[in-house]
Amino acid sequence: MYHGFFIKLLPCILICFFTACNTGRIRKDTLGSHIDVSDANTCESTDGTHGSTGCFDLAINEQSMASALDETALFETAQVLSSDELRGRGNRGRSSAKKARAIIINRLQSCGIQPVTDAGYEQTVSGTKCINVIGRVPGKDPALQNQHIMLSAHYNPVGSCKGQICKTGSHNASAVAAVMEISCAAAKHPAKRPLLVALWDCEEPPRGNTKKKGSEYFAAHPTVSLENISASIVLDRFGSEMWPGFNGLFVLGTESSDVLRSVVDRLEPEEGLNVYSFGLHAVEQTMFGHTSLSDYNAFRDRQIPIIFVSDDTNKTSRRRTDSWDQISQDKLLFETRYVFDMTRNIMNSEEAPTWQGHPHLGKHELESVIEVSKIALGKTDTPAVAETIELSPISTFHLESDFKRLKKIRSRLDRSGGGLTKSDIVSIRKGTQRLMCLTGSDYQENFCWLL
Repeated sequence: MYHGFFIKLLPCILICFFTACNTGRIRKDTLGSHIDVSDANTCESTDGTHGSTGCFDLAINEQSMASALDETALFETAQVLSSDELRGRGNRGRSSAKKARAIIINRLQSCGIQPVTDAGYEQTVSGTKCINVIGRVPGKDPALQNQHIMLSAHYNPVGSCKGQICKTGSHNASAVAAVMEISCAAAKHPAKRPLLVALWDCEEPPRGNTKKKGSEYFAAHPTVSLENISASIVLDRFGSEMWPGFNGLFVLGTESSDVLRSVVDRLEPEEGLNVYSFGLHAVEQTMFGHTSLSDYNAFRDRQIPIIFVSDDTNKTSRRRTDSWDQISQDKLLFETRYVFDMTRNIMNSEEAPTWQGHPHLGKHELESVIEVSKIALGKTDTPAVAETIELSPISTFHLESDFKRLKKIRSRLDRSGGGLTKSDIVSIRKGTQRLMCLTGSDYQENFCWLL
């Protein structure tokens, strides 16, 4: 995930900017029970009407299609990609990046996932040593073969952490493994729409903010027409905890399409995982300007609906300690199952996702930040941030002050109605940035107090 144009000043805020989220919904029934809409017929929208955009009849299937996921392959692939042998998977064409591509391509081939072009799986970024890997799973419905749902993650990390190997288990070996195994499961059990599988190169510096970034290059030189891509799902950081004991997964960007929002709103995770969904527009505006957080931007800029899925960063981010043994295997499995179900539901939706534009910041984001702050302060069953990463009393004071300020805004809106003021919006963003700064690994606590 690229830090943005002020990487030396504020990478923590840019990377870890997306934790304002709505109340997590925890599945209370049997583990492995998921939602699938393969046999959807009629449906009811959120306003009680029938037949609206992105509406489904979601039935809970005790035998979920997620059982098609190869759990062993998921773990083994993530472990190999984050091993010392691959030396952080390199960058800009080093031999370790070549080894990583070979692992990825071999797995896609073994699952019967075909290359998109006669030239094979690889797309070389012109003028660089960066190479994307792209495959395709056909859909079952002949009438929908030009409505691809893209699933992607970047396979190149920052290869060096102050001279040592940056193993990058959660960033992004686990996400790459998840994309590969979801794609393999989709190949075994095709949905109505085809799946486009992409593993991007050069998402990180020095290419990460240029047109030579892997996803940007694909969007400018697509091997599948962009008109035939209905939605782009991007994974970045998987299987990790923002702080110890926090089991949240963040789903952002559904404001780009009513169909995507409908799927995410109706899909519940299994027990052991909380999913928080909110708008990217609430977190990308920093005090230094607007910036994107990952590969989704190449598609959003071209008005393709997107979903960005991430665990956010933590104290191991961009350090040698981001290794396989720090990954929560249960969380990685739960997250992969959830994204598989989400992807499959979109592939089977009655209507294709269509672009909706960028809504303005609203009360939804206010509720999101309040909920995450409540969790961070230990006001739920989840351990407090201060207890698990040893924050100072001053940091806790700032978090408490942000939380109280946001609750006052909510109380005012509940009493008098109306919308958020400019001051309210600043408070929401500051509260989010401060929490992410404190849980990230890039800055001392006293820097975060200045926000």
